[in-house]
Amino acid sequence: MTNPATLVLADGTIFSGVAIGKEGQTIGEVVFNTAMVAYQEVLTDPASSGQLITFTYPHIGNTGVNAADSESDRVQAAGLIIRDLPFLTSNFRSEERLEDYLKRYGITGISGIDTRRLTRHIRMNGAQMGCIVTGENPNITAAIELAKNATKQDCTTSGKAETATNYEWQEGIWHLGKPFQTVGEQPLHVVVLDLGVTKDSLRPFAENGCRVTVVPSTTSAPEIVALKPNGLFLSNGAGDPAVHTAVVAEIKALTDSQIPLFAVGLGSQLLGLALGGKVTKLAYGRHGMNHPVQDIATGKVIMTTQNQRYLLLEESLPESVIATHYSLVDQTLQGFRLKNRDIYAFQGYPEGDATFLFDQLIDAMWTK
Repeated sequence: MTNPATLVLADGTIFSGVAIGKEGQTIGEVVFNTAMVAYQEVLTDPASSGQLITFTYPHIGNTGVNAADSESDRVQAAGLIIRDLPFLTSNFRSEERLEDYLKRYGITGISGIDTRRLTRHIRMNGAQMGCIVTGENPNITAAIELAKNATKQDCTTSGKAETATNYEWQEGIWHLGKPFQTVGEQPLHVVVLDLGVTKDSLRPFAENGCRVTVVPSTTSAPEIVALKPNGLFLSNGAGDPAVHTAVVAEIKALTDSQIPLFAVGLGSQLLGLALGGKVTKLAYGRHGMNHPVQDIATGKVIMTTQNQRYLLLEESLPESVIATHYSLVDQTLQGFRLKNRDIYAFQGYPEGDATFLFDQLIDAMWTK
């Protein structure tokens, strides 16, 4: 027997469907994600914090979930919105049904709605707050008020997925048919500023000769330098870059330290702010896979995964910044570096073998 659910947007638009996951209600920013696969990675990505994720692909859950594919230790999204949740799963790596996974982590979702209509609505009107409520005869007026009164920053507060203490990461990249391998002593040392880091952002370093120390985003520049790293990594994360003023100040100090540095996602935006740049809010964000990005130097195209609400404005950056990558969708800045400095940034995350971007930092660490 199915339990009804209702999605209500802040502008009063209503979608009726079937409840999945935990019964109750949840509030978040309604965004659409174009990924056809990797729904577990999206749900557990700290950058998804505060989002009610609408997958445009109709069948979500057909390959189940497993312990190895999570990008963090729990589901980070505020809720899930899909067209169809298959009853059966079919994948040799599956360990659990998506429905049971959502219940285990207390995530409320809705299926059976017209996600094409919802996606068009977001594209035309912009991302907005929404409320999912399960059960018969929901109080629509109250749900609308909840969505209207919830601020986006309340639902994407940084720190929810960040570490509170330093820890060492020793797990390499995944190989088919093999468990994750734990690495031993490594010749290089990279310190990761955790703004909402994913596990797949740490593995390339461990796989390629680095001892990895992850530190909280509240760690000061002198404390980081005192760890004597060969290189620094600013991770991805959630929320408005403009609210991270304290972190930006520490990043500015780190750019003066002469330690090689690489930043992705939110980390790249905060690096841009530290260099004097500005960011702008995207109307409905970029959330999904197969986003083409071109390397200016080589002309090669990189297919990337994007999960961002904000964009660093190229024209706001100083002359010391050199653009390295552009989006082929809208020609916006996707990567940059500093002149005569080992400081690099990339907005998205490369799909497939991502080590070539991490290699620029690793190579710089070897030469210092």
